[in-house]
Amino acid sequence: MAERFQNLRRLRTFIKKELQFKEHVPLLKRMALLRRGFFSEAHEIYDFKSYGYQAFLTDWQRLRTRKINGAFGLFLDDKILFEKVFGHHFSVPKNVCLMDRGGIYPLESGHSVKSISALLDYISDINGLVLKPLRGGGGHGIIFLKHEDKTFIVNGEKKDPRPLLEKILREKTPYLATDFIAQGSFASSLYSGTVNTLRIVTMLDPDNGKAFIPSTVQRIGTKASEPTDNCELGGLSVHVDPETGELGEGVVHPRGKGLMWMQHHPDTKERFTGRKIPDWDKMVEKIFRTAEAHPYLPYVGWDIVLGEEGFSVIEGNSYTGVDLLQVHKPFLTDPRIRRFYEAYGIVEKRD
Repeated sequence: MAERFQNLRRLRTFIKKELQFKEHVPLLKRMALLRRGFFSEAHEIYDFKSYGYQAFLTDWQRLRTRKINGAFGLFLDDKILFEKVFGHHFSVPKNVCLMDRGGIYPLESGHSVKSISALLDYISDINGLVLKPLRGGGGHGIIFLKHEDKTFIVNGEKKDPRPLLEKILREKTPYLATDFIAQGSFASSLYSGTVNTLRIVTMLDPDNGKAFIPSTVQRIGTKASEPTDNCELGGLSVHVDPETGELGEGVVHPRGKGLMWMQHHPDTKERFTGRKIPDWDKMVEKIFRTAEAHPYLPYVGWDIVLGEEGFSVIEGNSYTGVDLLQVHKPFLTDPRIRRFYEAYGIVEKRD
C-alpha cells in the first residue's frame, strides 16, 4: 500500500516535470521515451544511438532513488540539519537566520538577527549572504546579497534589497540565510562571475561498505546562467576524472538546440579542459571518510566550493539529478554502479 502511494507521488512529480518541457518533440518519439521512463528532453541529452536506452538510469528510476536514503535523507535535504550533522566533518556555510511567514528567526546564539534592518547590518560586516529556499536545490530561488563600497548588491546588481526581503517574508516558502562562501583562485579562474561548484556523487558499495565515486562534474557559470552556475540556466557541466581530478570536456544545453560540447569557456574563451583540481586526492579522501562514517546515507551528491585553502561543502543531495552526470557517460555501463542500484531495487537484476 505504501509503495503504491509512493508511486502515485512519483507519477505526479514525473508528469509535472514533463509538462515543463516546452520544446517540440515528435509525438512518436515522445511516447517512446515516456514509455521507457525518460523525459522528452532526454533525446537532446543522452546518446541513445551509441549506448542504447538500457545503458542509462531513467528519469523514473532517478525519482525512485529517493528511497535509498529513506527517512535519513532529511539530514541532506534540510539545510539546517545538514549544518548540524556535517559541520563536524567539513567547512559548511553558517546558518544565520530563517525567514518564514513574516518572521526572521536567528539560528546562531552569537547574534540576534530578527529584522530586515538587523539582517542588512549583519551583511555589512561580512563578505555576503546567500538566501535560498529551506528545501530544494538546483540553484532555483537563490539570492546573493553583498555589501561593497557602502552599496548593497543583489545578484550582481546595485540595488536596495529591502523590497526583495519584504517579498520573501510574504511568501509561503521558508528561506534560509547563510554566510556566503568565497571561492578560491582556481574556481574563480574558471569563471569569476559565479561561484562554480563541484558535484561529487558518492555511493557506498553494498557488498563492503566502501565509498566510491560514480561520477563527478565541475559546474561553471556563464553570462547566461548568472548569478548561479546552474546548468539548466545555461551553465557548463564539465566532466571530472574521479581518479585524477582532471577536467575533461564541457557541455551546455540550450533548450531545443541540442548539446554544445566545448573545451573553452564560451564567454572568456579560456581553456578549462586538461586543468587539474588542486589537492584532489586529499579532498576525495575526506569525503570518502565522511561518507563511510554515515552508512545510513549510502547515496549522496555533495556540492562543493573550492576555496583558496581547502574546500567547503555547501549542500548535500539525497537523490541527485543525473542528467548533468550521464550526459558525459551512462551510469549503467559500469558494473559497480549497476550493482549499487540493483541492491536497492532501483534497477532490475540481470539474470
